[in-house]
Amino acid sequence: MAQKLAKVITNSKDNDYDVLSASLQSSNLPKLPSPTTRFEEASHEIIEISSDIDMKIRKVLNQEQDLTTFNVIKYVNEIFPDEESISKVDSILLKLKNQIFLLDSQLKSLVQEKQTTINQQLVTQIQTDMKNLVAKIADIKSKASDCESTVLEITTDIKSLDQTKTNLSMTIGLLNRIHVTVHGIEYVKGLANRKQYEQMADVLRYLVPSIAPLKEYPNVQQIVSLCDRFNGFQNEVKKSIFSEFESAFHGGTYSKQVELLHSSCIVLELLDSNWKEQLIKWYCDLQLADYYNIFRKNPEVAGLQDVSRRYSWLKRLLKNYDEQHANLFPESWEMGQRFTLQFCRETNHDLSEVMTKSEMENSFDTKSMLQAIQTTLDFESKVMFRFNINPTAEATSPSKAVDVNSSFYRVITSCFDPFLWHYVDMEDQVLKSKFEGYNKSLGEIEDGIFSSSVELFLFYRQTFANCAKLSTGKPFLDLCKMYQKWLDIYKDVLLGKLFKDERRPLSPEDITLVCGIINTSDYCNGTSEQLENKLGETIDEKMKTLVSFSAEMEGFLTTTATAIQSLVKGIENTLEPAFNLMSKKSWSSLATVGDQSEHITMIAGILQTNIPLVRKQIASQKFFRTFCDKFVESFLTKFLNNIYNRCKPMSEVGAEQMLLDTHSLNNILVAMTMLGVEEKTQPPPSFMKILARCVS
Repeated sequence: MAQKLAKVITNSKDNDYDVLSASLQSSNLPKLPSPTTRFEEASHEIIEISSDIDMKIRKVLNQEQDLTTFNVIKYVNEIFPDEESISKVDSILLKLKNQIFLLDSQLKSLVQEKQTTINQQLVTQIQTDMKNLVAKIADIKSKASDCESTVLEITTDIKSLDQTKTNLSMTIGLLNRIHVTVHGIEYVKGLANRKQYEQMADVLRYLVPSIAPLKEYPNVQQIVSLCDRFNGFQNEVKKSIFSEFESAFHGGTYSKQVELLHSSCIVLELLDSNWKEQLIKWYCDLQLADYYNIFRKNPEVAGLQDVSRRYSWLKRLLKNYDEQHANLFPESWEMGQRFTLQFCRETNHDLSEVMTKSEMENSFDTKSMLQAIQTTLDFESKVMFRFNINPTAEATSPSKAVDVNSSFYRVITSCFDPFLWHYVDMEDQVLKSKFEGYNKSLGEIEDGIFSSSVELFLFYRQTFANCAKLSTGKPFLDLCKMYQKWLDIYKDVLLGKLFKDERRPLSPEDITLVCGIINTSDYCNGTSEQLENKLGETIDEKMKTLVSFSAEMEGFLTTTATAIQSLVKGIENTLEPAFNLMSKKSWSSLATVGDQSEHITMIAGILQTNIPLVRKQIASQKFFRTFCDKFVESFLTKFLNNIYNRCKPMSEVGAEQMLLDTHSLNNILVAMTMLGVEEKTQPPPSFMKILARCVS
């Protein structure tokens, strides 16, 4: 019965079930199973529902049974006890639908009522919590503000206390310093009155540093008064010490006051370092007073030729200082070095005036200047060695004691720089006289080079070394320019030795001359480059870019090329008789073709005589190859022109003879490159290329 009823219910419309299911879902109740599932899962005999829903369902069904244990199958059997009751299923379904609809309406009302109540309570609770939270935040903010004010007050108090502590400490320290200063001044006054400078120096080492901070309080009258008292005491001590030195040196009693004067120097330095410099200057002026009187007021001993007398005078002064005055001054003062430096500076000034006067009177003696420079250089080296200016250097002799960072480096010799142009001019005159001889003769040829070129660069080397000792500045640059001038002139001299007559055949002596010019030009070119590098390494850094011999080297390369061309033309001129013989031959009347012609034999003989000489005389194989290339090109051009212009008309037999001669000439020219050498080698490719182009 239950199964049949289930089938009827399943086939019914699902609208009423959907309404009930939606109502249950909105009430957060358990979801009802689908119509099909309700009856197909009949094995789940008990359906668990809440008590509220149970009560509502009982009210609707007017039954008091417990719906938590509701048995659907039992309930259906009760409604439909037999098959006849099934006919009432429509009315029963209608009744159930009404009940379900009523139940659904009640559930919706109940849910809405409950939800409204919950929302009102929740809103009320939230508002209450927010008010409490705002009140707590305001309370916290108020307390935080109070805490901040309290902390600020505490911090201010701490800072005030800290500043008070600092001020108190400074005040106590200042009072202690004032107390010490007052007693110290009184104590050193007593020592000064008794001239106990050694004990006074010990006290001043602590007293002077304690007074310096007091000068930072110019508005405190008592402190200003105390500083004034000390300044007055300082001036009194200074006057007293200077008086001690003046009386000791003028009265000659310094040897009996060594300890007193030495300790007074220490006191003077402790009181004021400027006073130390004043005393040093006073002593230096005193020692150099005789020097000024002797060498400034007596022109007879002030000249460059007497410069050694100046240095001898200083040597005696230093000896006297070492024996009598060295112990009077602290070693750190370097008194001997100080008055020696002043002597050098004054000597620099004096010598400059002497040379300026000599220039104005046109009586300048360059040789005396050079001798004075050499003497001065030796003196400066000895001075640096004596005072051990560069203690880290291993200077075992005065000549090795030169230190470019020393205050004595060129301290005197620098005065000669404006006048070194006289030296450069003197060397220029020497070269001028040399070139007068070069224009007549370039000298003997030694190792393929004219001796004049070797002599010229040897002179350059000597003057370069001499000038580098004197100056590496502008005078040295002037010397470089002088070198450039005479190198350019020497190039012109070499070119002038070449023969002007382009038709002149060269004799063996002429070939030797031209080859010597080629070798000498090459030598000058290479040596000029070495000279440029050496000069650039020596001259002052700021002038390095001004030293360049590129134009002179280019000139010597041009001279070499010109000489090679002259040699080619001269050797070619020696072949002119062969060309004349070639043109006089009757090429149109030859009956038979024989051996090579007479002019070819003559050409071969001339080349076998001259080419080995050329090879022997030219030092560089590079230039010999260049000569061969240029000669074969020029010779073959002339040979072909001679055929076209001077050997016509030509018969067929004559043409065949000409071909034979040309072939023989080709072999002669190939063999030319190997004339004069024992080991035969193949001619250079460049030579063969030129030969093939011209012969073909």
